[in-house]
Amino acid sequence: MEQILHVPYHRKDSPAELDDIYTANVDVKGRRIATAFMLKGPGIGTKEMDVKHCGTKGNQLVRLFDAPAELFVIQFTGRIAEMVVKDVEGKVAAKRDQGRRVHFLIMDGQDTARVLHAYGFL
Repeated sequence: MEQILHVPYHRKDSPAELDDIYTANVDVKGRRIATAFMLKGPGIGTKEMDVKHCGTKGNQLVRLFDAPAELFVIQFTGRIAEMVVKDVEGKVAAKRDQGRRVHFLIMDGQDTARVLHAYGFL
């Protein structure tokens, strides 16, 4: 994803990080927007990502939504449980209630494969 987004550096994982990638290199309808990514791969050891797989205490989604972003991307190489989607919807609704302009994108394994294929990585 870093190569696709032209992020020139790789940040090492840290329990204190808010996101895996933070960039303004995402273009939506001709407008660059600040975007925070949570990336999960096969290392979580399951084919379906649930909230409990989002950080050691399931708090990675909480931290993600602390990032100063307009678009939040939750990506996993397999299925994403509906409870993750519901949790994200709730966090987005709370930010919108605060008057923030906020959007989210859920990228499951099929979506991830499509993006990687489109950019020549698969």
